[in-house]
Amino acid sequence: MKFQEIYQQSSDEEIQGLLRDQKMTTLICVHQEEMHIGVFPFFYYQGKIYLHLSVEDEQIAIINKTKKGKLLFFDFLCHIPSHWISDRDAGFATSYYRYLECDCTISVIEDHNEICSIFSQMMKAFQPEGRYESFLSHSHFYDSSFKELVVLEFEILKMKTKWKLGQNRSKEQREKILDHLRERLSGNDEKAIFEIEKTMK
Repeated sequence: MKFQEIYQQSSDEEIQGLLRDQKMTTLICVHQEEMHIGVFPFFYYQGKIYLHLSVEDEQIAIINKTKKGKLLFFDFLCHIPSHWISDRDAGFATSYYRYLECDCTISVIEDHNEICSIFSQMMKAFQPEGRYESFLSHSHFYDSSFKELVVLEFEILKMKTKWKLGQNRSKEQREKILDHLRERLSGNDEKAIFEIEKTMK
């Protein structure tokens, strides 16, 4: 992927907004010539990212060796047909999206109280209506489940971003795209409109 300057996002608020919006991430772990890729739900809390993997997951062995990994976050917004810009040139067809790539150090969380706290905060985010047994440090309700999981903490060292929202088009072309999106209003078009408009202010 090419990270052109016009598409780069440096605002902490925008990056944290993407992390709050997304529910899944792609984890890439590499050791020598060995690479493993997995897709997992994640939890973003106090500037760090948390995942839980099965103790049998093949990526655990690499993580134990390298203590490093790469996380990818991808928010597809919409497809833009070429004829919205040109009646002849198919090269105007494109897609708009937000993309974040994080190089991280990885720590294994072993403290029982900390694990309970992480899962408690995660469930508040994923299931705010409750209706589950609380993660109390003195309770043994989840002991068998915890034995099957490895809880990982990711500290972000470096980020690459690409907010592809038509920044390479003229204001007139982007206004035309917005008009078409408002007319179409399917999928994530409403969200795409919101993101495009922010880049035009």
